[in-house]
Amino acid sequence: MRAVDRDLIRGGHYGQRSCEPHLKAEHMAAPTNAAIVKKALANPEPSTHGPERRKGMSAACQSAIRATAELFVLNVSFVEFDSKPTLSGARPVGTLDHQSAQGDRTMFETSRRDLILGAAGAYALFGLERPITFVGAAYAQQSVPPSFRKYQVGDIEVFSLIDGGREIPFRDGTVKNVSAEQVKTALRAAGRADNQTSLRYNVMALKLRDQVVLIDSGTGGHPVYGEGNGRLFESMAAAGLDPKAVKTILISHLHGDHIYGLMNNETNAQIFPNAEIVVPAAELKWWTRPGVESIDLGPTRKGLAQRIQATVATWKNVRPFDGEPELLPGVRAIEAPGHSPGMVAHLVSSGGKQFLVAADVVNLSPHIQTNPEWQLAIDQDPQMAVETRKKIFDRAVADKLTISGTHWLMPNVGTLSRDGKGYVFAAEG
Repeated sequence: MRAVDRDLIRGGHYGQRSCEPHLKAEHMAAPTNAAIVKKALANPEPSTHGPERRKGMSAACQSAIRATAELFVLNVSFVEFDSKPTLSGARPVGTLDHQSAQGDRTMFETSRRDLILGAAGAYALFGLERPITFVGAAYAQQSVPPSFRKYQVGDIEVFSLIDGGREIPFRDGTVKNVSAEQVKTALRAAGRADNQTSLRYNVMALKLRDQVVLIDSGTGGHPVYGEGNGRLFESMAAAGLDPKAVKTILISHLHGDHIYGLMNNETNAQIFPNAEIVVPAAELKWWTRPGVESIDLGPTRKGLAQRIQATVATWKNVRPFDGEPELLPGVRAIEAPGHSPGMVAHLVSSGGKQFLVAADVVNLSPHIQTNPEWQLAIDQDPQMAVETRKKIFDRAVADKLTISGTHWLMPNVGTLSRDGKGYVFAAEG
């Protein structure tokens, strides 16, 4: 296995640092040992390759191992002798070749039969609970998913930065006004497993002349959001953005996965002490009102009000605002209550182009676009969240806005169009 693949398991883009113990030593060897795969294909061992091995393994870890298995398929070439495939050593992605009696052919001429065999080998080798899907040459050229994506809005550069992600088990009650089976059907229709939902934590950044503006700050690596999060600075470095250049941070709302990146997890000391933090006044007022600490808002928000009151509410570099003002040249607040009482989206405009950073108008991506009236339990006011969602989506369609959401799967930037009672999201890039 190549170093890039080992890094993916050891805490790379998928961020699950505890996955490596679940791989046998020979899995981590380089080059890949073809005999192991052949043995796994012929006689998978339940104790090491099947469900038994997955006991105690987190969903994020399984996702990381699955991603490595996908990379493994891309790195294995097949050699045919008497119509029986055997496996040869790994080669770098993009230069892999397939040899046969007819001569050489490139990776992207590899047959469907070869890919199915490769997927089966990786499935057995890595102990996955279902075969992986090979998604084509475009994916093959990308050995490790990028930690950021860059877009241009007139003179403003917009960056979508990955802070982390996790797989959340699907539970009854996740959607309040439809049955669990309806949700599972939608998950399957979107090509996803029906027993979990994928959640990503993304932070948007704007480059305005000589300053960097963040829209929210991510999880800060707080343990309540699982392992492998808090990767904002790594993604900023990959994008060529200097945290010291951050002069303004625009906050959409005060949930922890949007503000914990502002503060040290142990001391609450500010991470960006020289930046102005711009916060919706209605949101700050709600989280600092008497008695809010006693409201049960779920496990990820336990202690959140107290932490806001000890930090954001007292910091001298916090600027509250009311309504929908222009917060910076080319950046306007758009009221979007529901998920949180005072949440706002941010509309970025320059050179005749508009980009709407929609925060948590949608959390269950991509399925909620086709079901905008689903009331999500994670929203503090689910009915208001539905009304806001439809208002924001209708505006995005009417004004032909580019739109992005904090928790949308990458690529998380694109456009919306109407489809009956729902919407269709078309990703860019």
